[in-house]
Amino acid sequence: MSIAMLVDNPAGSRELYERILAHIDQDLPLGGILHLAGPSPTGGWRVIEIWDSSEEAERFLTERFAPALRAAGFEGPPPQREFWPVQVHEAAPRQRVSVAENSGSTGESTSTQR
Repeated sequence: MSIAMLVDNPAGSRELYERILAHIDQDLPLGGILHLAGPSPTGGWRVIEIWDSSEEAERFLTERFAPALRAAGFEGPPPQREFWPVQVHEAAPRQRVSVAENSGSTGESTSTQR
């Protein structure tokens, strides 16, 4: 069964997120279905992911994310994660969507097929 993972990092930021990504292959890892990231409504940075299984999510977190977090200069324990089973997930064909750098507050987005 697919699982969802939520990470709210009160100390997170777009800059930290981008430094972490510089140490991680940006294609979805084995078992990864969906990755969303952006500012948390309570401050910091929020990541939501859907995985084929909790085992694949944990493997990614241990083997790739934790080393990238340290390499990006993050100190202290990793942010807490919350997992829950996914009953339904629907999405358009694989697209990478990101907010355009110069979109300001309009929320314009760009998408590219992969």
